[in-house]
Amino acid sequence: MTTMELAPRDDSWLLPVAGQRITRCCIDGEAVRILCLNMIEISIGEPFTLQTPDDRKHVLDPGGDAMHLAPVLRILRQVVLDGTAFKDGRLELTFADGSRIKVPAGMDFEAWTLAGPGGPDGLKVVSAPGGDLAIWSDRR
Repeated sequence: MTTMELAPRDDSWLLPVAGQRITRCCIDGEAVRILCLNMIEISIGEPFTLQTPDDRKHVLDPGGDAMHLAPVLRILRQVVLDGTAFKDGRLELTFADGSRIKVPAGMDFEAWTLAGPGGPDGLKVVSAPGGDLAIWSDRR
């Protein structure tokens, strides 16, 4: 699998983020943006859950008080073990320290997006409102 390819599974797509280090976590406007070393950016715009290695669960709302989003900083500099986009619009990310991010599908808005660098191998995956995925890629 090259860096910008998706790998199909029965009910999901394996995202090209495994082995990538998180280099930036940004809180802007109404989204949490996560940037990987390979320049893939994941933007989360709906409430999501961060589960820590000690099994604490933080429900984080990108549209809420920015101070309550601080727990997401624990993934900064972590390596992604696995990223899965489910065909029903959910997203799950697993990190080397055991942390997990789970984003449910949004009913009214795009819950999350993943965008890779431009060019012929560019990639964009969007969790469409109502629970579906929209995928743009030269390689699928």
